[in-house]
Amino acid sequence: MDDFLKASLMLDQWDRLNLAGCEEIARDLSKDLRGAFHFHKVGRCALADQHHQVAFFEWDGRPEGYDNVFFVLIPGGEATLGYDGYTHQIRTGASVSCRSRPSS
Repeated sequence: MDDFLKASLMLDQWDRLNLAGCEEIARDLSKDLRGAFHFHKVGRCALADQHHQVAFFEWDGRPEGYDNVFFVLIPGGEATLGYDGYTHQIRTGASVSCRSRPSS
């Protein structure tokens, strides 16, 4: 992955992009993904007062009995991994919502 693409995946840079820019970066990233994932669409997700465009990727080799298998790229930065969702939800009462525009 080249330095421009890496920099574009940092949240402060990603949030400056318009929808077409997010889609272009996601398509470029799709070329670097190993396996059968391909770019599907960009949609908006929100949690409390935060909202961001995120890129959805679909897996071509879905297991029998499953309609679709996706992962969502959430641009960010350095992070400490780990999360206790149950405790977070009790403390904040937060909920997550995602909306996406239909894929073309």
